[in-house]
Amino acid sequence: MTATGYSISVSIRSPEIFGAVSRRRGRIDPRVSAIAIVRVCVLLGVLLGMLPGETASGRSDHRPNVLFIAVDDLRPELGTYGAPTVTPHIDRLAAQGIRFDRAYTEVAACAASRAGMLTGTYSHTTHVYTMFPPLAEANPELTTLPQVFKDAGYETLEIGKFQHTVEDAPDAWSVKRWVPPGVTFPHYASADARGKAGSRGALSERLDVPDMEYPDGQRARRAVAELRRLRAKPFFMALGFQRPHLPLNCPKRYWDLYDASQIELPDTRGMTGIPPPEFHRNYEIAAYASAADVDWRELVQGYRACVSYIDAQIGRVLGELDRLELAANTIVVLWGDHGWHLGEHGIWGKFTLLERALRIPLIVRVPGLTHGSSSQGMVESVDLLPTLCELAGLDPPPQVEGASFVPLIRQPERSWKRAVFGTRGSVADQKYLAWDGATVRTPRYRFVRWSRPGETKSRFVELYDHESDPDEYTNLADLPKQQIRVRFLNAMIDTWQRREPVGRPVAD
Repeated sequence: MTATGYSISVSIRSPEIFGAVSRRRGRIDPRVSAIAIVRVCVLLGVLLGMLPGETASGRSDHRPNVLFIAVDDLRPELGTYGAPTVTPHIDRLAAQGIRFDRAYTEVAACAASRAGMLTGTYSHTTHVYTMFPPLAEANPELTTLPQVFKDAGYETLEIGKFQHTVEDAPDAWSVKRWVPPGVTFPHYASADARGKAGSRGALSERLDVPDMEYPDGQRARRAVAELRRLRAKPFFMALGFQRPHLPLNCPKRYWDLYDASQIELPDTRGMTGIPPPEFHRNYEIAAYASAADVDWRELVQGYRACVSYIDAQIGRVLGELDRLELAANTIVVLWGDHGWHLGEHGIWGKFTLLERALRIPLIVRVPGLTHGSSSQGMVESVDLLPTLCELAGLDPPPQVEGASFVPLIRQPERSWKRAVFGTRGSVADQKYLAWDGATVRTPRYRFVRWSRPGETKSRFVELYDHESDPDEYTNLADLPKQQIRVRFLNAMIDTWQRREPVGRPVAD
């Protein structure tokens, strides 16, 4: 049972019990008192009660459940990370788990990020670099995280968006993916918002309606119902929430938590040497509205409102987990698939190779093992598959390129990875995304290089010192004194792309 983070330690200190058994010839001492016999029986009953058997939830299987919560476009804009966002339920989860302050995804795009998380491999193995193709089409030889648990006898189910499309891992689920009936993307509670600005509809919506009027409230309700059904069997539940992905639609009361007039937008002055491939003209927002029609403070308000709305839905699900007495045997993961710029660098959206796009929130709660700690060790989305396998006592598939961070859960202050990596593929039909990029992030520096598709020579390079420039506003790559460092970090990317060991966890 140590693989699940549980241990049992029993101490017997009753002098009557110790005196009950004669050390001579293994015979029972005839002087043993009746009360000693009773105490032995009671103790045996306690011990038997700790062995695998039926629990308060009516379940006889002690394998840990997994509740994996994925949130679309969620950067670390959470109270527990120091952001001015109202997230009491996620903050409570962090207070019971471990919060990773340097967690990263490889690609700031939904499909590629999720493909890496699902398989424990990087894009050079999944062959998914942007939003397509589906994982199972790009590399059908890869085994996915839910498939590992399904093969081990777990019931695996997906509620909402966990994999990017149902074609990513079609055989990994015990039941068909559940989505709110009749809901299409983008969903609006009011017909007036559909097609109102741009081809998709309004950029945001705030109606005074119950949480269930929007799809994420329905997803939470379904998760609660499934927890009640699954309480007597081991499960891997993948619960995917869509907000704060655009459009920023959620009930008005969450918008009312924030005053747009008090929101300070990032200062974009003083940026030096940042190359053109990082700037993508805010293409995603442009699908809903023109820049002239956007109130940027209101956009930040809407993002935070949607995060608070999702926090409330997560609170409902975790509350039911407690009520059903399942929390003591359920590993909980909260994961954002990638970050999102809220005006930093003048960028609104994802799909860059900068810190705001690649750094993600990651909180893991393991019963008996986590108690409200945080870690500065760098971890990646590709590490989740081997980590959950180790916690559940399962063998990960041989394809895995990530590393289990269970040692970091046990010792949050220990030294860990030397570097993490990122990439971005080009999108042929969009001129402003017609660049291939790669990045390496060390504890102090971020290095980025850009090239045209099919070329090996870099056209642009970036180097940021997070000790003096945590916002990555000053590119140091052309400074003569930085050339040795540029060559070294460039070589690290080459080594990583050749699938050779680099940036692995520091050994004990």
